[in-house]
Amino acid sequence: MRKIFIFFAGLFVLGFLAPACRQSRGKSEDITTAKVDNARFFQTMKPYLRNGYDVKMVPAGVSMLPAIHHNTDIVVLRAVDRQEKGDIVLAEIEKDHYVMHRIVKIDGETLTLKGDNNKTTEMTQRKDVVAKVVLVVGDGAKEPLSEERSVVDTMALYQRMPGIRLDTVRQAAIMVDTLKHLVDMQHVLTFNETAKDLWEQVKDKSEFTLDDLTDVIVSLYDVDRQTAKDDCGQLLLAWLQSGLVRKVTRP
Repeated sequence: MRKIFIFFAGLFVLGFLAPACRQSRGKSEDITTAKVDNARFFQTMKPYLRNGYDVKMVPAGVSMLPAIHHNTDIVVLRAVDRQEKGDIVLAEIEKDHYVMHRIVKIDGETLTLKGDNNKTTEMTQRKDVVAKVVLVVGDGAKEPLSEERSVVDTMALYQRMPGIRLDTVRQAAIMVDTLKHLVDMQHVLTFNETAKDLWEQVKDKSEFTLDDLTDVIVSLYDVDRQTAKDDCGQLLLAWLQSGLVRKVTRP
């Protein structure tokens, strides 16, 4: 039996390893790598923005230095009715070509954009602005994981984070915080069939353990218990690190 890891690789996407068990009864799975390009990433984002959600993401590229740093800062995007000179906006300047640059000139409905670190400008229309950057978090945006989220306690109880739902878009699982009205596209997960089976089993449970996950896999797949437990432990760790679940603490 072999281990299967499925992950996203994309310019703007931070992937998480999603361990899966190997061989369902009578059926084996192949190793798969899914790639998310920028156009699909932003197309996925648009409906959330239109419905009033803020979207959190990690931008790539050096065109907005020093205001936004490549792959370390976090930006929060919000759809707005009007844009002003000086705003940093995400705009589709031509089909499937997006930039996150600053407005340097406004002439009616025509906007001139420029990356702070660029010499050239781009022209776009107000209607093609997807969102405005309302927050940039840098210098420690990617904080080190707490001890609680860096290791799986095999004896502990875990629970889903309140208010968090997962929206599946093709192979991607996008975290939506319904309490904060925030979509986290900084962490785009992948759920293969095994991971989906596990999530369906625990999503309505108030609490669960690593052994509970292992029991599900052993019942569904032709795999020995230790292998199942090892894989479930890695998947649970990915859920912890992404903020999908948390360790139960008692007063």
